[in-house]
Amino acid sequence: MLIAINSQARGLVGRRVAAAATHGGLRSTLAGGCGQQRSKSGQAPVYNGYRFTDSIERGRQPYAIKNVATAFGLAGLCASVYFYSLYAVKQEDYSDVPMPDMPSQEEKLAIVQASTKQ
Repeated sequence: MLIAINSQARGLVGRRVAAAATHGGLRSTLAGGCGQQRSKSGQAPVYNGYRFTDSIERGRQPYAIKNVATAFGLAGLCASVYFYSLYAVKQEDYSDVPMPDMPSQEEKLAIVQASTKQ
């Protein structure tokens, strides 16, 4: 009986070592068990490759609709401020700002000659 238990334990350890070799190393398997990689803090990883793990996805599901509604609300607020600003600026006619007179041909020539002499 003792020999059978010992051989089963060796088989289990052998399978764990084989799993560790294919899934990220012996240290993560022996420290974390079940072949799941652990971070330096000892917690299970949040990401599984390039996506969240299934448990994180399940935990985020109740907030998905609220997050989308908040995103649309913020985007709508930004768009409304932007378009109101454009609308307000288009209404300005700048009639109260005095415009300088256009220089005459003689003044233009004097400016050009003064700039070329320097």
